[in-house]
Amino acid sequence: MQQPTPQSSAPARTVAPIPDQPYLRATQAAARYGIGRSTFWLYVKEGKLPPPICFGPRIRFWKVEELDHAFEHGLDRAST
Repeated sequence: MQQPTPQSSAPARTVAPIPDQPYLRATQAAARYGIGRSTFWLYVKEGKLPPPICFGPRIRFWKVEELDHAFEHGLDRAST
């Protein structure tokens, strides 16, 4: 008698890189640009990075294109 073939498990999934998002939180932005969160917030306070977009009292996002522009131009005063 022939043994039933075991069900093959689903193929291992590889984690695809997260596509560029239009908005990032502070932690995500700091990781993306290789700086610490406190340094990120310091740059915002000093005006080297654009101010966040506020979605609530504790929810802040930044546009990736604005952050890219600021980092590409040496963190000069960011234009918003």
